[in-house]
Amino acid sequence: MAVVRLRIHELLEERYADERPTMEEMARSLNMTPKTVSNWIRNRVDKPELQSIAKWSDYFGVHPGELFHYEPSENGSPQ
Repeated sequence: MAVVRLRIHELLEERYADERPTMEEMARSLNMTPKTVSNWIRNRVDKPELQSIAKWSDYFGVHPGELFHYEPSENGSPQ
């Protein structure tokens, strides 16, 4: 089965190689709760809302598609 996963953790590593902002700082910047930010970073979001995708895209200065990584199924066909 194909999988789509969030790339928030990777984007944070790329952007903040030396010192990452705290969960509280990111939450304030994104207008989200620290728990929600944590869920996004840990790829624990099943149904991301469009407004949240827009917030993260703005936060990183990337196209929304860059927030996700698509892993096709092994046989190449959707299931």
